[in-house]
Amino acid sequence: TLVGKKILVVDDLEDNHDLIHKFLESTEADLLSVLSGEKAIEAVGNESFDLVLMDVQMPVMDGLETTRELRKMGYSKPILSLTAYTSHEDAERCREAGCTGVLTKPVDRVKLITTLNTFLAK
Repeated sequence: TLVGKKILVVDDLEDNHDLIHKFLESTEADLLSVLSGEKAIEAVGNESFDLVLMDVQMPVMDGLETTRELRKMGYSKPILSLTAYTSHEDAERCREAGCTGVLTKPVDRVKLITTLNTFLAK
């Protein structure tokens, strides 16, 4: 279900972009990576994405603030937060900000692909 799906990867670390791209290269998804919340808002304003993978911890504009802005802009498709924090409270904060789901870091390839398939099959 990822063939031809356009996914925006938002993370301030290029190593994380590289890892996600490597994990998803066999899925034939169309990936675009940006390094900041500001760039994510710009990208969503200019292109149509089927899903956004959003790092929570970023400088200047963090992932939760970026998610809130994307929702205000009318972006209604799935936003999955990527976070190293795994508590119930952290997951709830992500959902309250507008995230559709939560993936924990370090990212597991199988879980990533399974979760993307679940959200993009809807």
